[in-house]
Amino acid sequence: MISRKLQARQKEAHGRRDCSSIATIMVLAAPTIYQGIVYSTSFRVGELFREAVRHNATALILVHNHPSGDPTPSPEDAQATRTLAEAGKMMDIEVLDHLVIGRGKYVSLKERRLGF
Repeated sequence: MISRKLQARQKEAHGRRDCSSIATIMVLAAPTIYQGIVYSTSFRVGELFREAVRHNATALILVHNHPSGDPTPSPEDAQATRTLAEAGKMMDIEVLDHLVIGRGKYVSLKERRLGF
């Protein structure tokens, strides 16, 4: 569901899935946090974690799109993941993954060990 919405965007957008990961993953929310311009977006770390804290989530999955259709993570994507994973550790909210959505495909930064 979230990937179809992000794939269709003509501007870069960041979303997040708040999860509670006791034994299985339960999606608590999937809000769109930011919408940027065609080539970039900026974000505030606190705003990306706000809903996770509000839902008392123990983990989250970050998701954003690349309007070009190429889901290859940029160096900025990896750096943002590092920053967000560190912030999550301080709040005891694990960043399970950061997915970049492209045209009909996605890339997991966790699988590629970028920022984790």
